[in-house]
Amino acid sequence: MENLWIFYWLSILVSLILGILSVIKRNKIAGFMQVTLSIILPIWAFFFQLKGNYFSTQSEWEFMHSKIMQGSIEAILLLILYIVLILIFIYNFIRLVIKGKVTNR
Repeated sequence: MENLWIFYWLSILVSLILGILSVIKRNKIAGFMQVTLSIILPIWAFFFQLKGNYFSTQSEWEFMHSKIMQGSIEAILLLILYIVLILIFIYNFIRLVIKGKVTNR
């Protein structure tokens, strides 16, 4: 389980760094959205997880899954915003890394 958390926080950190580079170099709107979501989403998800029952045997992922299946608007919105963050990350990665190497030749 610790490996999953390491991957999660490293991906948030890489997303934040890529968003800052995107704001500086190319696409200011997508970069600003990525930086904002990279900061706000983990904080919001942390406070959402605090609503869970501390004495439950559910992990954080099981709690989130159960809330999504129950139709919690907040859990569904968190999921959608994480998907948006992933899509913006892919978009900025393609623009900065892949297209940047092609145009520098």
